[in-house]
Amino acid sequence: MSARTDEVVTFFDGVVEGGNLVFAVILEKSLTCWEGHPGIKKWLQSPQLAQKLVQLASHLIPTESEQSNTEYVWRILRSSIGTTNMPETLISASDLSAILSTIQESLQRFATLECEKGKDLWKAVNFVCDVTLTLFSSYEGCSHLASSGDLLHTLFLLSCQNTAASGITEKVGQAWQQGVHMIVKSQGGFVKDNGVLHKISSSIRSLLLSDLSTEKCNLLTECTSKYFDSIYSALPKDDQAHSAATVPVIRTILDMVLPSEDEWNSLAREYTLLERLPLHLKERRKNPFLKASSYSMKKEFLITSEPRLKEVARFTEAILSHLLMLGEGETVKGEGMSSSQTKTTEGSNVEIFRTAEFLILAKCLSSADSHSGTNTSSTSEVSIVRMSLQSRDGELFHKLVDRVICGEHIWLEALSYFLGCVLSKQEAVQRCGLYFEAVKESLAENHELLLVTQALLPYCSEMQKQNVFSICMDNLVCWDPSHECAKVPLLLTLLAKVMEWMIERPHDDIASILYFLQGIRGSHPDLYLRNEADRALSEDECEFADACCLFFSSLLNRCPQALLPVNWDFILLSLAMWTEKFNWKQIIHNFSTSQLIFAYDLLCLLLTVPTVIGETSSVRNFCNFPENVLTEWKEFYTETIFSALVPGFISLTDTGGSLNDVQEILVSTLSAALDLASEAQVLKFAECSRDDLGSLNAVVSKLMPLMTSKSCVVQVGCCKLLERIVPSLAKLDAESHDSSQEESSTRPPPGPLLSILQETGLIVDALLSDFEVGDCCIVQPKTDSYIYTLGYLLSWSQLLLFFRASPAEARSEYAAYLQEEGLFGNLLRHLFCLMPENINLTSSACSPAKASTMFSQVVTFTPAEAFTSLKLQHVACQTYMDTISKLPALVRNWWSSQNKRIIDHVERFTSKYVSGVICSRELQAVQKSEVTFKNMTVRARPAAREVVATHTIEEIAMELIIRLPANHPLGAVTIESGRRVGVGNNQWRHWLLQLTTFLTHQNGSILDGLALWKRNIDKRFEGVEECMICFYVLHGATCQLPTLSCRICKKRFHSACLFKWFSTSNNSTCPLCRNVF
Repeated sequence: MSARTDEVVTFFDGVVEGGNLVFAVILEKSLTCWEGHPGIKKWLQSPQLAQKLVQLASHLIPTESEQSNTEYVWRILRSSIGTTNMPETLISASDLSAILSTIQESLQRFATLECEKGKDLWKAVNFVCDVTLTLFSSYEGCSHLASSGDLLHTLFLLSCQNTAASGITEKVGQAWQQGVHMIVKSQGGFVKDNGVLHKISSSIRSLLLSDLSTEKCNLLTECTSKYFDSIYSALPKDDQAHSAATVPVIRTILDMVLPSEDEWNSLAREYTLLERLPLHLKERRKNPFLKASSYSMKKEFLITSEPRLKEVARFTEAILSHLLMLGEGETVKGEGMSSSQTKTTEGSNVEIFRTAEFLILAKCLSSADSHSGTNTSSTSEVSIVRMSLQSRDGELFHKLVDRVICGEHIWLEALSYFLGCVLSKQEAVQRCGLYFEAVKESLAENHELLLVTQALLPYCSEMQKQNVFSICMDNLVCWDPSHECAKVPLLLTLLAKVMEWMIERPHDDIASILYFLQGIRGSHPDLYLRNEADRALSEDECEFADACCLFFSSLLNRCPQALLPVNWDFILLSLAMWTEKFNWKQIIHNFSTSQLIFAYDLLCLLLTVPTVIGETSSVRNFCNFPENVLTEWKEFYTETIFSALVPGFISLTDTGGSLNDVQEILVSTLSAALDLASEAQVLKFAECSRDDLGSLNAVVSKLMPLMTSKSCVVQVGCCKLLERIVPSLAKLDAESHDSSQEESSTRPPPGPLLSILQETGLIVDALLSDFEVGDCCIVQPKTDSYIYTLGYLLSWSQLLLFFRASPAEARSEYAAYLQEEGLFGNLLRHLFCLMPENINLTSSACSPAKASTMFSQVVTFTPAEAFTSLKLQHVACQTYMDTISKLPALVRNWWSSQNKRIIDHVERFTSKYVSGVICSRELQAVQKSEVTFKNMTVRARPAAREVVATHTIEEIAMELIIRLPANHPLGAVTIESGRRVGVGNNQWRHWLLQLTTFLTHQNGSILDGLALWKRNIDKRFEGVEECMICFYVLHGATCQLPTLSCRICKKRFHSACLFKWFSTSNNSTCPLCRNVF
């Protein structure tokens, strides 16, 4: 019998060498009939079989060089590990440990293999998960195997790092969670060095402090929450508490998972205020006024990777929230907790409080990224921090203040957020009031304390604000300019900030401060940039000038009534002097941080002045201005200011590089300031003359390349300057053509305008090549496509402005050129690929009377506004509005030449969105028109979309009624005759036909068409002969008089009419006498 048993073992060992398929079949059959022969049982428990299984485990997950034949390996291992119908274990503990170690090592290669094996790999992982679940549910000793812990650790990492095959990922999570649960249950939650809990916790911390993407951080948060769930659920009921964060095991692991105090501080140091500077400038009055040095970064803190604090804090908050809610009671946030629950909650808050200041800092930084401001956080966002406070809000308040006092100015952001979002208004007022009373005696002695006070001001009482003002003023007027001035900018900025929050402002004290500053200007001119040409300003001097700008801006915004005429002279003179002396002609990339901040605040002061002294100012009647202040502002101060800003814009933007956020805000503000410049000032300081076409073309040639700048704000600023130059260019260009050119039926626009249109048009055409009329191409911001599309549309706006400023005779020639070259047809096709179907700018809930659309609302560019896809669509809509308003005849010709689909779409779109706006504007223009016609009156009937014109010549009187169609200006207008006296039927029909022709073929408004028709009638009565081809005095399209006469019959003809006659008749004879012309 013994021999036969050995023979069976030998036979089976030989058979299984035939391949994995045979091995799998033999093993499965043997496990079902092992009782039938002792040899089978001996083979199943032989060391040779165990060794074979260990070898097969290494092939469970194939490497890159192996063929995928793992199906039979899975069958073999599943049969050997998963069997439960034998009284003894098929695989010994040591062999099982070896198999698990082999599987774990193979599993670690999983993430590095190529995607084409992904399906097989996930099947293998699926089997590993099945094995893990089976082992920990069937083998009690499995939890004591070191290899099983390594396998769980590997599965956990796999769960954290892979998001594909969500069904398998869920199974991976179930596997390691079951394993962790069983290990904690069997070992009592004891955290051993190099144990599975220690390894998983350490890995979580390592992953957390690495450069995690938002997606990976979310996945890590989810896995960590499940990790704590598995541990907590495995603890005995007696060890569980109403808050899992208070359980010793959980707290131990939590300390291992979350960053240490030093690591939190290191994460916080990765941020500097320089990243907050764009937000501080956009919302200048909402944020503390800081010195430029506060935005600098020390060299030892320079980092190259993305800061990690926000992701780490988000993870920490999510885990702490989860642990607080994890427990039987789940009443941490509820009411009516028992005393034991309260103690439990207080114990858990220790962990939260340790990280609270960093969570607050991360919250305020995240709120800036989402542009939500610092006062718009919901209750849920800060619930964890609030929960940790209870009676410790004062301790956290002082921790934040102390960090600022120590010179870590980034924590001023956290302090402001804490007061505005974490504490209630009552708590913040109480806390700030107590602190101010404690430090007010030493307020002016500590520079950082002055910054802290700026954050406290919104929550101080009116009396305390008055105290701050008095303390700062007393220290300021006692300052000796011959000593260092580092503290003076802080005093001035705090004075500026306190005036933002005071209800009653002391006018006499304000005047005293201004008199003091005026005296400093006389005794120390360096502080006012008078000698900047001789030497560079120090940081303190530049910051003093910036602080003065902030102080003056606050004065003008909050209490201009306090200013006396001499104060106004001082402020306006300082503004002009600073602007003139500042070095605007350097490239903007060379600006230091202090120069960027000063230039921005200086421009903001410039933009504030007209809002106070302007004729439409609401406070003008309450102010004590110098005599003729508005005249002096326009004729003296702005002359000095724009003598620096106009050439300065051209110089500082003359770079091919892109701008950072701060530089863009500065250029955008400078563009807004250029809006205040008159046409004469721009022409003068751009070094060109309105009477010299060559100099105008030279300046335009220099500006037009900026229309393709990598910065949108530079493109907009360029447009602002061109808007002042193009009208003069149009006038001179029309006058400059000699007689031979005037006889031509087409005329190109100036070269600089035309070249930029052609350059950008080719790129936009390629961008929209796959789109048809009626489609909407969404152009993403911050891309080259966006830059060129915006430049293309803005260039067309300049050409349309040029067209509008040109005389009627030249206008038709420009229009003919655009049509012949295909530029105009391309524009319309592009516009109908860029304009959206939904053109509403307001919500649908608004009433139609208050609704705003991209056609009714003029597009604006403000310094704080972002360039979005929606903004570009708005620009496209406004370009179409300008085009159809100024070139209706060209649009009508293009529209009528398209196929039926395009005709229907364009008419439907125009009728629905555009026609109503144009009709309204045209009729309003008729009603408000300042243009008067001799012997003709024009009035509008908006309700009926009609214009009534009454023309009287000598004893002849005629009345015309012009009715606009529903699809105006695509459809033809209807002209009806009203009253007429002394006009024959033939003459009357002739004049009606003339007016219909003018309104159909001229590119202009209804008023332009009426003016042209009136000129034609007047010329006829003045004795000017009509063209003998069209029988009009003025040509309907070119608006020219008949200038070409026949040598024989002496009759005159329009050049356009004669050209058409020669072309169609194929001869060059006079249409009247038939002699050679």
